[in-house]
Amino acid sequence: MTALRHVISVCAGYLVQELLLTTAGISAAIASPSGYFEYFGKENLLAALGIWSFVTFAVPQFLIAVLLAWICIRLLGTRTSMVVAFLTGVVICWLGYMAFFPGPDGQSQLLSAGQFFNLVRQIYFENLWQLPSSWASWLGLVAGIWLARRKRAHVPQSPRTEA
Repeated sequence: MTALRHVISVCAGYLVQELLLTTAGISAAIASPSGYFEYFGKENLLAALGIWSFVTFAVPQFLIAVLLAWICIRLLGTRTSMVVAFLTGVVICWLGYMAFFPGPDGQSQLLSAGQFFNLVRQIYFENLWQLPSSWASWLGLVAGIWLARRKRAHVPQSPRTEA
């Protein structure tokens, strides 16, 4: 039974990452209002991109990740082995999306190790305006797991009085 629960936890992690990637695509497609970038001007284009990305992408991704991780960990169990199995599913899905990159002809191609690490560096460490969006789902997953595993203070109930 424990092995089955671990397999279910890995599958749940995989599906959560798939859902986060799907919602990321939806969030990325939100069009900015006309005049938004003109308001900031060309000299502040990166600031405008950062604010727009933070509001329309990073915050929703963070909140969705917190909610999904909290639900999954509360349902599957808060034991460390279950959390590790859940995160294994998340990482397997992430690796699948990161390792196969669309080529110039539209076909996905397997990246070499150097290309893979270069892509990770570009996405997660280089563009300052993109950092909140890049890390939002990962930080949301960590926050959701932490919230689900947090011990609640025990509040003693008062004895019932019969009238």
